Amino acid sequence: MFVCPQCSSHNPINHRFCQQCGFQLVQKLAVVEELADATGQPTNPQLDEPEPSVPPTLALDSNSRYRIVSSAPAMLDTKLVQVLDAHPKQPSALQEFMAQQPPIDSKAYLGKTPSDYPEWELWERGGINPAARPYLALQPALTSIPQLCDAWKDQRRSVLVLNAPTAHQQLTTICQDDQLPRKELQGWLEEMLQLWNYLKPWSVRSSLLDLDNLYLNADRQLYLRCLINEPSEQPPTPNDLAKIWQQLGHSQDLGWQQSLTELVATENLTVDNLHHGLSQLSATAATEIAEPTTSLFLAPRLLGVEAAAATDVGRQREHNEDYYSIDSSFTQCQSPAGQTIVGRGLYILCDGMGGHAAGEVASKMTIDKLKEYWETNWHDDVLPGEEEIIAAIHYANQALFEVNQGNSSSGSGRMGTTLVMVMLQDNQVAIAHVGDSRCYLLEASSQPVQITLDHEVGQREMLRGVEPEIAYGRPDAYQLTQAIGPRDQSAISPDVQIFSLREDTLILIASDGLTDRDLVEENGEMLLRPLVNRQISVHQGVKQLVEFANGYNGHDNITAIAVRIQVGK
Repeated sequence: MFVCPQCSSHNPINHRFCQQCGFQLVQKLAVVEELADATGQPTNPQLDEPEPSVPPTLALDSNSRYRIVSSAPAMLDTKLVQVLDAHPKQPSALQEFMAQQPPIDSKAYLGKTPSDYPEWELWERGGINPAARPYLALQPALTSIPQLCDAWKDQRRSVLVLNAPTAHQQLTTICQDDQLPRKELQGWLEEMLQLWNYLKPWSVRSSLLDLDNLYLNADRQLYLRCLINEPSEQPPTPNDLAKIWQQLGHSQDLGWQQSLTELVATENLTVDNLHHGLSQLSATAATEIAEPTTSLFLAPRLLGVEAAAATDVGRQREHNEDYYSIDSSFTQCQSPAGQTIVGRGLYILCDGMGGHAAGEVASKMTIDKLKEYWETNWHDDVLPGEEEIIAAIHYANQALFEVNQGNSSSGSGRMGTTLVMVMLQDNQVAIAHVGDSRCYLLEASSQPVQITLDHEVGQREMLRGVEPEIAYGRPDAYQLTQAIGPRDQSAISPDVQIFSLREDTLILIASDGLTDRDLVEENGEMLLRPLVNRQISVHQGVKQLVEFANGYNGHDNITAIAVRIQVGK
């Protein structure tokens, strides 16, 4: 039973509305961590163990806003408690504090150390509970992190109050289905690996290592019930994550189970090893599957890759500062299972800046340095992981930055360049970018989608909540917020995406001379669909695209790279 704070009548716990007055109570999840005193003993031993039935009138806070309904099993050093919010429409002190702070581009800081966040000093001065800060930093950028509603800390304990959506399903329950499509499970494992990198700076990777903490939201995307602190004496390792994958994949076919077992047995696993393991899982043939219908769930195989590029100086520029490179190596393989190709491709586009010949130097030098880096660091048929890709971009940036420093150039005289880099390893793709050159994706079954976000002032302001008309009404709206070369690596934060191809796909990389005035958004279906459907050659399609852009825009250099990828079962 719970006591309604509006009329004091008693109601069954599973009711969301008071039966007497109709008052709505909102159920939330509280994360309670008991703090130890100088002797190491909990300061509040009576709450040290979950009780089978907690008095419904017991409140977590002195204002009796959060009334305890029930306790959940303990998770590591935290205790989960279901609570009813007696004043759901009233903002908490934490929410009022955060509402007064200017929003930031939280996505740009993913993977950074906590002290890199602009709000860190503000949280310090405001006395924000340290346990709340990972939620405040990560949740705006990641849908897998629960929303923090309230937080406080006193001498006895730390309390966080989270939203507790009721429609979520536990991941382990879903994975028990032996008919679960492998590509769907693989997608969740990829999400876990990406989260692993984002949770690492905040020391909460243990959130991924408790099966009771892993859920799926209404869109069947990974969702963490709460964030769990890592044990400081023995931080989790990629081997621990591999063991969780093994438990989640136990209902899959024997080939998958064997691959996961070998992965777990590997000593000193790295994140890049896990990326490679996912790639191998994707390519595993289900030759030992008993039911032939499950062959529908085989991960797609790479059947063909064609790439072409074109560039034009445009109708108003005297020289071309764009530069591009296509570097690929694929081998055709045949077996009783069918034909496939294996190999890799590296596709890079840079749009240089700096005046005179500096832009041309910057774009070419950046590509040369990236190719030089990958000659020695991309090996063993493994698609590099996010950390390695960022290291490559920092390598190229440092080379260009040192030239600027040696020339004693400053301000607009410093040369620089944008960057879009696409890496293809079998059916795995990595896309990284800095600046406002773009990458679009067009799958056979969908519309063209821009998958990069421009690093410019107007876009930054929109991410802060400013209306588009105001954000792009600024005189500096199209000024880049980051680029390769002008500043050292601390000033750039490349966006990196890694995913698997599921169907025939066209990847378009383009400089802003092509994408300006929403060219792709307005005309992409007409210009790109024939390429995906193989109605014209890639070379012909790219040539037509650049010619169209020269008439549609023409005020800047125009460059496009098109990569047409064919996949199948």
